[in-house]
Amino acid sequence: MKLILKISILLLLLSACKEPSVVGPGDKVVDDKLEYKIIANSNLGIEPDTTSEYIVRNNEELTTLISNKSDSYNLPFIDELLDIDFSNKTLVIVTHRTEYSNTIINIDSLFVNKNGGAELNYSIKEVGSRANKINYVSVALLINKKITQRLQFNKQIRRVNDYVFDGFRTIATDIAVNTKSKWKEVFQNRMQFLQWAAKVGLQDTTLIENVDFSKQTLISVGTGYFTSGEFDYYISDITQSLSGLVVSSNFMGGNHFADVYKPANHFVVINKTNRSIRFQQTKVIQSDELSISTLYFENLRSLKVVSKNTNTDSLVITKVNNPSELIDLIPISNELNPAKLAVDFEFFDLLVIRTEAMAVESVVTEVADLTATNGKLSGRVNLKLKRNQNGIKYNIISLIKIIKTDTELDSNFGVTIQ
Repeated sequence: MKLILKISILLLLLSACKEPSVVGPGDKVVDDKLEYKIIANSNLGIEPDTTSEYIVRNNEELTTLISNKSDSYNLPFIDELLDIDFSNKTLVIVTHRTEYSNTIINIDSLFVNKNGGAELNYSIKEVGSRANKINYVSVALLINKKITQRLQFNKQIRRVNDYVFDGFRTIATDIAVNTKSKWKEVFQNRMQFLQWAAKVGLQDTTLIENVDFSKQTLISVGTGYFTSGEFDYYISDITQSLSGLVVSSNFMGGNHFADVYKPANHFVVINKTNRSIRFQQTKVIQSDELSISTLYFENLRSLKVVSKNTNTDSLVITKVNNPSELIDLIPISNELNPAKLAVDFEFFDLLVIRTEAMAVESVVTEVADLTATNGKLSGRVNLKLKRNQNGIKYNIISLIKIIKTDTELDSNFGVTIQ
């Protein structure tokens, strides 16, 4: 029987098929007891758009349904339907598309109402929070009677612990953390947080006393790059999209010469969710409320590169804002490998200064001025050189990390060779 039916299904898959009718002729039956049993139940059943019910009264209707609704994922469910004797039985399939991690379809009752029509009451229970995976939960029940009258379906959807996103609430800011790493973290339970705290050197973990992980998810951004100055790193917004939640964050820089240590991080809670949480690139801005005489910078490295063309090399300064641009500007070597440079391009741009070929033994790079005004990055860098006497000429490459800006490099940016 299975072989014949599977051959029929294969032939039908090659031709256009109509959906089976879910309503039959209305022979009136009163006070008739309806018995059934569940013959198949799966999270990968027949895929509907939302919730669908199907009535199948014979092999032809079953073959048509399977040919339209079967795929490589739901074959175990389909296989349970292939040996049904329809001589005095009716197959009913209820299926529900869901994003919830644990969804159950319960058949509550099946009866003949006072008007002679058959009714099936069922409930859908969605437990937990929305997940990334889409399931199509399906239940197949075989009724021990040929249903010829109209079958009315009554459904009820119940959601348990369906935590709806309604914004975020701050738990803590500027907690001391002994790390130079940046972080963007999501914590679903206490153990995740404590393991992370031990890894990054966060000693004061009392902030989680204000978090109920059975109902809340903890989210944080932070960085230990900046060990002095007036800086703030905070979550500015969390928005909901079709695929999950999107976290936006701002890093605000003030006067980095201020003699103060202030950690920059932010911890917030939202209603419990297992949905995808995605972090957008941090927006780096300069505070208008603080006096900024010089932008934040760090001297990264200076080195000598043997010049291959001593006649045409000249002084060049370039502002780089991503790793791919850097690869085109510097020679790749064990000493100067872009993959090993400590530059987080989310927070920093990189100034690359390359001098003309000179007989140089060593170099010291000094940033004398660095400002961003009127859409231009201007300033002055002094290269203090110690000359050599052996006649070998080198290009000097100086790399300077500067706080990220949306400004272009001023053509009058000064580089002085001393």
